[in-house]
Amino acid sequence: MAKLTKNRLRKLLAKFKHFLHLRSTPPTPFRFLDLPGEIRNIIYRHVLTYKKSSASYYAPDRPRLPYTLDLVPKLLLACKRTFEEGSSILYGENFFHAHPSFLTKSIMPAMTRTEIDHPHIISKVRRFHMEVCLNSGPYHSPRQLKEAFSGMDDLEVHVFQTIDGEFGTWLLEPYTEIRRVRRARVYGYIDKELARRLEICMQSDEGVEHGPWEWQWT
Repeated sequence: MAKLTKNRLRKLLAKFKHFLHLRSTPPTPFRFLDLPGEIRNIIYRHVLTYKKSSASYYAPDRPRLPYTLDLVPKLLLACKRTFEEGSSILYGENFFHAHPSFLTKSIMPAMTRTEIDHPHIISKVRRFHMEVCLNSGPYHSPRQLKEAFSGMDDLEVHVFQTIDGEFGTWLLEPYTEIRRVRRARVYGYIDKELARRLEICMQSDEGVEHGPWEWQWT
């Protein structure tokens, strides 16, 4: 057995004191807001956005999202700052369904039935999905559609018709008043050339004319 010298005893006591200090010192808390803004935005996008555009209930050729999106919106409730930073990503970078009758006055997150009608929240939304049924409407005026969707980042318009009944593409005529959409997509039960013309029209600047249009009546 090694002889316990004074020098060795001092070293052992020093190690023991260091061990006691580690046991008594509380762990340093992780402060999310101390991270750089760029890192926080990466985390916000990871937990508050999904990768695919909004799915349609009526389009069998489009991928559908799971009914329960794997998002963590409760992160916004941590404090006022996380709400301000994260809400612009949650509401600004995801697709939302515009209400078939009230347009952007009442919206729904993709693949849910929960309606949102708070003006402050809706004002943050920049990406919309709209369903247009050619033989049941409802009909929206050019002014209503222009005020609702002009200047948005994304607008998807899914055109469909029910199995029975008369239909006509004339219901799409008011959509020609929408302008300055960064990315427009029109698809579904519609001629591809007409869909492309509508996309170009909605992405163009104010005052640019795209007529004449030929609308179908059946």
